[in-house]
Amino acid sequence: MEAYMTTTTHRDNLNSDDNDKDDTANNINTNTEIGCYAEEEEERYTVPLLWDKKDSTIVNNTSSDIVQMLNSEFKDFSTIKPDLDLYPEEHRDEIDEADLLVQSLNSAIYGCGSATTQSQYDASITNLSTVYDMIASKLSSSSTTHPYLVEGCNTITTADISLFTTLLRFDEIYRIHYKTNSRIVARIPSLLRFMRRVFNIRGVSKTCNMNEMKVYVRKFSGEKVFSSKNYNAASNWTIDGFQALVTLFIAIACAKMFNQGSLQRVWAAKSDTDTRKGFALGSVMVFFLMFFFGLMGVLAYAKDPDSYDNFEKLAYLSFFDLLGRGWHVLVLIFVTALAASSIDTLQNALRCVFSSGLISLESDLKKNGHNSWVNCGRCDYARMLAKVFLVLVNIPLVILASKSISVLALFLVADLVFARATLTVFL
Repeated sequence: MEAYMTTTTHRDNLNSDDNDKDDTANNINTNTEIGCYAEEEEERYTVPLLWDKKDSTIVNNTSSDIVQMLNSEFKDFSTIKPDLDLYPEEHRDEIDEADLLVQSLNSAIYGCGSATTQSQYDASITNLSTVYDMIASKLSSSSTTHPYLVEGCNTITTADISLFTTLLRFDEIYRIHYKTNSRIVARIPSLLRFMRRVFNIRGVSKTCNMNEMKVYVRKFSGEKVFSSKNYNAASNWTIDGFQALVTLFIAIACAKMFNQGSLQRVWAAKSDTDTRKGFALGSVMVFFLMFFFGLMGVLAYAKDPDSYDNFEKLAYLSFFDLLGRGWHVLVLIFVTALAASSIDTLQNALRCVFSSGLISLESDLKKNGHNSWVNCGRCDYARMLAKVFLVLVNIPLVILASKSISVLALFLVADLVFARATLTVFL
C-alpha cells in the first residue's frame, strides 16, 4: 500500500519542480495517470490519495478517511509517536461534532468561490462568518490544558488537522481566489495561537508549501501558471535565438541609416557633444526597454508554451498576453500616442526632405541660367508642393492599412531593401 500525500495541497503532478521523489514502483507522474492505471472512470483525482500497489487500485482519496486509516490501520508502522491517537475513543463524539463544524466552514468557503449570483454569495459569506466566529470562540475558550479544538482532549485530533489545513490557506488563497474577505485569520489571536501550536508539531511544517498550494488553486481555476521547467526552456540559449539577435540588429541598424527622422534630430542638435549625449541616453533607455519586453516574452512563453508553439498566440505580442483586460485600454492609449508621435516625426521628415529638394533644384536651375519654374525664393511653392506630395504618399498607405497586411512582412521587405542599399549608398 502506498500513500501519495501532502497535507496542504491537492496537486495532480506528483513530480513537481520542488524536488519531490519519483514514483519508482509504477513510474507514474500524475494522479490522472494513477486513475488510468487503475482503470477508474473518474476524470480528476486529488491528493492525498491512498493507492493499493498489489491490486493496482485506488483505495481512497478523501483526506478525512485517509487520516482515520493511517491513525488506526497503519499505527504499528509509526516510529516517531506510536502511541499517538488522533481519534481517541472517549472523545469521538466531540471530535465528530468539531469535524462537522470544520466541514461547514469548508462548504461555506467553496460556496463563496462557486457562487454565480450575488444572493448565493451573500448566503455563503454569511454562513462562513457565522461558522468562523464559532470556531474562533471555541478556541478562545480553550484552557491551557486543552489547547485544541476539542474540549477535554489535550492532544491533537483529526478535527484539528482538518481545521489547520483550512486556516493555513485562508488568508493567502481563499480570501483572494474565493472572495472570503469578511474574516482574516491573522487578526484573530485564538486562531493564531492554534495555528502556531499545530505548525510547531514535528513534521507538520514540512508539509506547508504555500507556493505549491497557490499554484494548484490557480491551475484549478483555469489560470496558466509558471513552472521552472518551462522557464528554463524559454530562456535557453540557442543558435536560432542568436541568429534572430544578429538579424534584428542588422535590419534595424540599416533601416535607421535611412530614417530621416533620426537625421532630422541630428541636424537639430545644438552641438556634436549634445548629439553624442542624446544618442548615449537614448541607447541606454532603449536597451532597458527592450530587455524588459524580452524578459516579459520569456515569462509569457513559460506560462503557456503550447499556445505559442501552436501559433495560437503570437510571440511578438507576448507581453500583452500577461496583462489583464483593464490594462489593455491603457496600453491602447499609450500605443496610439506613441504611434502618432512616430508618424508625426516621419511625416515632417518627408515634407522637409521634399521641400529642401525643391529648394536645391531651384538653386541649381538659377546657377545654370534657367528661370525658376517653382519660384522658391520665398519657399512658398516648395512648402505647398511638399504638403501635396505628403497627401499623395499617404493615399496608398491608407489603402495598404485597410488590407490588414502583416506589419512584420512590410518591415521585412523594407529591411531587406535597406540592408542591400546601405553599403552602396554610404560607402
